[in-house]
Amino acid sequence: MNVKKPVFTCEIGPIMDSYLDKYAHEHAEASVKNVCKALTSLDTYLQTVEYSGGTITFDTLADWAEQISVGRAPGTVEQYEKNVRTFLKYAEVFGIKSQMVDLIKVPDDYEPYIFTQKELDDLCSAADNISFHPESSYPWIHAEIPMLTRIYIACGTRTEETLVLQKRDVDLEKGVFTMRTTKGDFERYVPFTDELKDMLERYCRAVGILSKPDAYLFPGKTLDKSFSQDMYHNCFKKMVAVVGIDVRRERKQQRAVCPYCMRHTFACMAVVRLQKQGVIVDNLFPYLSAYMGHKDLYSTERYLKLSEPLMTEALSGYEEKMKSLFTGRTFDRDEVWD
Repeated sequence: MNVKKPVFTCEIGPIMDSYLDKYAHEHAEASVKNVCKALTSLDTYLQTVEYSGGTITFDTLADWAEQISVGRAPGTVEQYEKNVRTFLKYAEVFGIKSQMVDLIKVPDDYEPYIFTQKELDDLCSAADNISFHPESSYPWIHAEIPMLTRIYIACGTRTEETLVLQKRDVDLEKGVFTMRTTKGDFERYVPFTDELKDMLERYCRAVGILSKPDAYLFPGKTLDKSFSQDMYHNCFKKMVAVVGIDVRRERKQQRAVCPYCMRHTFACMAVVRLQKQGVIVDNLFPYLSAYMGHKDLYSTERYLKLSEPLMTEALSGYEEKMKSLFTGRTFDRDEVWD
């Protein structure tokens, strides 16, 4: 397991260890990190309430759920509950009973942050010009950040599923990603534009993976390890600061500005663009849901909470300017490896 394993010290710590070992063998690094966070929060809470074994009561889990809800986005809290629920089912094998029902409800007034076209342009510019330490342990980071940012904007893929792509998963001839390690384990195909295809080919040549199918598309410190999700998030914070976007939430139900907001923006852009072409939204949803890798239409609907006038205003000029995202960046092999 590449992820640093937490030390669990509550009464059921050994069961947490066992579960995490099993989970790590079957899931991507990003998913393992999320499970580590959820189990760590439960481990800490059980120590706080001096849990001594036996049934974990509803009141205990409800109090835990209320505690983790403070300062976290609703979707993040929902993921914590999902991961803990799965662990508790595993713990039943060891005689640990629990009384966990649907503790956490994601509010229907949840609001994603939608980038304007100017903000997307500025994010790409910031990605192209972000500075890194000359002796960074990530040798290809100068090329990876600009490329990743454009994929998130143009394809709407999840951060974690993009970072585990291998070169074999990229069909540069047909212009298609094969997303294999995904949320819910739903393998799917994600097409991309000719502009992105040309940029990806230049990128692969610069990084030196064009003829290496087993290499990660976005290598970490070496070609056989994937780029760190935390590292991209840190770079994204720098990019947002350069652009001047306020990352704070004005209202509790708003999502703070983060890389995932590019995925929300992509979904809204797709709807607006196709509406202009006369496509009926109800007919569009099943296709958009499959493209996004959602398990149901409700998940897709949550991405489109903005009213049509607000979306149209926020996404003004998208069609005309999308091509500019791929024409302003070149990848020079010497530059990447300096």
